[in-house]
Amino acid sequence: MKKLELSSDQKKTRDLFEILLKSSDWLPSQRHNGISFNYVMKSCLMLLFSAAATLNPLYAENQKNAENIPSGVLLDTSKINIKGVVKPGKVSFSQNEEMTFVLSVDLGGQTYSIPYYFNWTRVGDDGKMDKGSAEIAPDKTVIIKTSMNKPGFVYIKGVLVDHGGNTILSGKQVQGKTVLAPIAFHGGAGVDIDKLVQAVPEPVDFDAYWNHQKKILNAVPIKYKMDKVSKEGSKLEVFAVKVDCAGTRPVTGYLTIPAAAKEKSLPIVVHYQGYGINVQKPPSGGPSQEISFSVNAHGYDLGKDTAYYDEFFKNIKSSNMTPSHGVLFYYAWDPIQNANPETAYFNGMVLRVMCSLQFVKSLPQWDGRQLTVQGTSQGGLQTIWAAGLDHDVTCALPGFIWCCDFSGANVGRIKGWQPEWVPALGYFDAVNHAKRVKCPVNITGAGLGDYTCPPSGLAILYNVLKVPKKIHYSQCVHVGVLPENAQTIDLAEE
Repeated sequence: MKKLELSSDQKKTRDLFEILLKSSDWLPSQRHNGISFNYVMKSCLMLLFSAAATLNPLYAENQKNAENIPSGVLLDTSKINIKGVVKPGKVSFSQNEEMTFVLSVDLGGQTYSIPYYFNWTRVGDDGKMDKGSAEIAPDKTVIIKTSMNKPGFVYIKGVLVDHGGNTILSGKQVQGKTVLAPIAFHGGAGVDIDKLVQAVPEPVDFDAYWNHQKKILNAVPIKYKMDKVSKEGSKLEVFAVKVDCAGTRPVTGYLTIPAAAKEKSLPIVVHYQGYGINVQKPPSGGPSQEISFSVNAHGYDLGKDTAYYDEFFKNIKSSNMTPSHGVLFYYAWDPIQNANPETAYFNGMVLRVMCSLQFVKSLPQWDGRQLTVQGTSQGGLQTIWAAGLDHDVTCALPGFIWCCDFSGANVGRIKGWQPEWVPALGYFDAVNHAKRVKCPVNITGAGLGDYTCPPSGLAILYNVLKVPKKIHYSQCVHVGVLPENAQTIDLAEE
């Protein structure tokens, strides 16, 4: 691919944007739907520079060569989708067995006049890498064949590019927001995944540590405050909840209960949040046949002003991290905190998970029998903590579970997006908690191309579960985003 050099004018533009970014702390800090105006403005500045420094020279180059570009090349990228499947359609192959990935493009009925290409890379837990490029069209697929000689996973990543090698970008809806991203495939397959085991054994005092943490938690009486935020006469009552908890912060979240529910009449579902710093808002509705409790991960006060949340999120930020990759604040990443399990950010989060269950079990409307926990990514991690540490949980529904097999990179596995491994993190590894789960577990999502939550870790967690279990693997999934018509493969054991 031709490297594009910035002109002197473009370099001046870059320097100007850097000055604006460094001085942007004066921008207002008002929040709307949990997003600060300051952050939005900074993001806009970075996007504008990206357009000025990157897209403009590409456009200029295309304009200069416009007479050589056939008509019909400009497509509506929002209609373009890449689909990939592995053949045979299974998640686990034998060692040295050939796996074939077939990639195709859907242009959404659009016509075009010049070829598009798929630039792909193959990496794997065997440490090997391969790459290539091939033309792709609605009537022309890309075939990638590979294999592996050890238990683990192969990861196929590729992007759609134009005739000049420029990545095709498209705005996609992700969790209700429009995100500009390459049109890409993220997928893979495993080899002898039932033989995968943790890279590092669990701490020898794992059970003793958590029994001690439970004693600390139990020393705090169950005391809570429920402020009703729903309108009088509503069929569903909504409460802002605050529960005293061991550690530095309480449990907070929103609880919904059908109005006039009788004692011991309803099941409970507890929801745990994924990674992030969004400000939790009261739900506009809820289930009519169950109690629902949505717990925020941090224990901040509900209903506060923007200044409170700005300061709160600033204070939980790991001291060694700076904003990048769209993440404004990192937490739980500080290696000094993580060197001791009692000072790790995760420790307070686990205490709040256990305390949230104590709270809901004290509600008079709970039927005393059905207690479900669920969440995705970091929420999936908390779901496994909940089920492993409290055996009153009767059903666990984690998806795309974060922080499984923390130390996998120690044995050459592809590393996920997670804090750097230190031994104390073994107390929070989802795999170690999964060994202690007593209820059925349905892993609702596992992305074969999701290297925020690598499939090797989820496979290991699935392997250690000694209860009825299911797992739902998908191709094309990246950071929990599942496109339409993705290839899916389900495993289950009773």
